[in-house]
Formats: sequence, C-alpha cells, structure tokens
Amino acid sequence: MLSLTSAVHSQTTKAQPLPPVWPELDKAGMKFRQSQLILIAGQPNSGKSLMALVYAVQSKVDTLYFSADTDPITQLMRTAAHLTRTDQADVEATLDKDPNAYDTVIQEFAGHIRWVFDPSPTIDVIELEILAYAEVYGISPAVVVVDNLMNAVAQQGEEWSGIRAIMSSLHEIARLTGSCVLALTHMSEQTDYKPNIPAPRRAILGKASQLPSMILSIAMDPVVKKLRVVAVKNRFGEHHANADPYIELHCEPSKVEIKDNTQYKPITWQDAHTRLYGQQTIEG
Repeated sequence: MLSLTSAVHSQTTKAQPLPPVWPELDKAGMKFRQSQLILIAGQPNSGKSLMALVYAVQSKVDTLYFSADTDPITQLMRTAAHLTRTDQADVEATLDKDPNAYDTVIQEFAGHIRWVFDPSPTIDVIELEILAYAEVYGISPAVVVVDNLMNAVAQQGEEWSGIRAIMSSLHEIARLTGSCVLALTHMSEQTDYKPNIPAPRRAILGKASQLPSMILSIAMDPVVKKLRVVAVKNRFGEHHANADPYIELHCEPSKVEIKDNTQYKPITWQDAHTRLYGQQTIEG
C-alpha cells in the first residue's frame, strides 16, 4: 500500500511526457508518456510502422523495437532512407553495391534502438526481451514498440480474445517498467471508412481500445503527401472518438519522412549526401 503522493513520486508510475517529435501533435495534447500503453491504429498501409519508426529515431530515447511485421533488411532501408532523406529505391541501389554503406550513419543516429525480429512473439517472449534489455543496460527501455498486435501470439484463445490478453499484459508491462509501450494495430476496412481519412474509435479490431491511455487513429493520403492523425482516446488531453477533426502532417513514405507542416523543408541531393558522408566535395 502507498499513499497517493508516494505512488505519484515512485519511479514506475510517472506519466511524464517523452520528447516530442511533432510539435503540432504535442500542442494538441498527443504526447507519448512514460508508464503508459499507447495504441496507433489504422488500416493497412496507413503509415503505422512509418510513424513508429520515425518517432523511435527522432525521439532519441532508448527503444526496444519488436519488428514482427517487418524484416531486418526492410527496416535497414527505411531507417537509412529516413536518416539520409533519400528515396528507399536509391538506398537499395546503394546497398546492392555496398552492404555496409549505411552502418556508420545508422549507428550514430539510430544506435539507441535495439531490435527483435521474431515474426510471432508471444507475450512471454516480449517480457523476456524487456528483462534482458534491463539486465544488459541496467534500466528498462524508455519506449517499447510492438509492431504489430496481429503478429503477436497469445498463449491461448482465439484471435480477438488473444489481442485483449496481449493488451492487458502490455498495459501491465508499461506500469511495472515505466516504459512507454507503443502498440500498433489494424482498423476495419469497411467501406464506411475511407482509407485516406482516420477512422473512428469503433473501427479498431479486436476490442483493443479499453486499456490504452491514448489511441491515435491515423490515415495516409500519398497523393497530397499527408499523414492525418487524431486522438480518438486520450486520458491526458482532448480527444475525438469520431476521428474528426484531425491534424495533417507532411509525409513522404518513399523517404520515410513525417514532419509538421511548419517543420517541412525540401532537401537537396547535396544535403542528403552531406548527411551520409559528411562535409565532402561533391562534383557534378
């Protein structure tokens, strides 16, 4: 038993915000916080993994990333594209010539991320990996990304009850470790929900909306290069269960780039080259 003040000041119950990456979302109260379970939900190809990766890189906090939905080479290409602000196709071409071309830039700018590529991690695997992280580094990761819930395997029960069981365990992990647990999940593809507009909270599959402190509904419109984001649940701020209104961020999926409209600035090929190789003379 603890008094309320003792509980508030204990290390594992703080809900302090983590570093913001997108000022417009932060201003609207969409903050990633310690000790909280947060859900990013959207239809397939809505930008869930893109958003999680960009946050993990740009927040610069220690992260344990369960990439069940994406293999290592794809994550390498995405991370390199994001860091060098170049197209993934160009990154792939570079890697074909030199598999180690991006090792230095990734270690320098994304070395705070540790990865688990188990394609179907059970909750026991997730817990053991977090314990191993704490054993190695002496502290739990600030952020744990689970990408995504459909790939995680419950110990028993059918798919939807399994997702509820996993969410319950992830909620407990967030509270006990002080980590911000960021889980990704799918929304319904019913014709009522347009793929380029965030869907309402009721569209989340598997009844995964009960435990998270915040749920972000997202959708991508690649034609106008926008990622649309709205909090359909938020215990710490404004939210809109019907997903309206939403905030638009500038998004270029091929370059793995998500920015506030106020942050957005086109980058030249020379800038990207300098980011990757340092200050060197570029001919041509």
